Amino acid sequence: MKIKISPDFELGQSLLKTEEQKKLLDSLYEYCTGTFFNYPAFPRNGEFIDIEDIMWEWAKKYHKDSASEMLNKLWLFVRNELSVHEVTHYRSYISISCTDMYRIV
Repeated sequence: MKIKISPDFELGQSLLKTEEQKKLLDSLYEYCTGTFFNYPAFPRNGEFIDIEDIMWEWAKKYHKDSASEMLNKLWLFVRNELSVHEVTHYRSYISISCTDMYRIV
């Protein structure tokens, strides 16, 4: 199933300390919103999606020689799971809005 992800990195944005970190987060956001991803199941509201593979794809595409280094920088302020809070079905894909602001109980 093709999905389009609209992430809200509110927590990540609150943890940013440098301009370089802001550029990395903005680049990841643009990659997520501008790419269709194959996802094995329909995500539902309240579920978590793992974006670690998406982050690897982004790093390999835009930072070929330093993908691991870029991911290590992202881990400081980006969670690898996002909580789905809205799902919209279209004919050829599903659009999901998700956030990194959630509480682990």
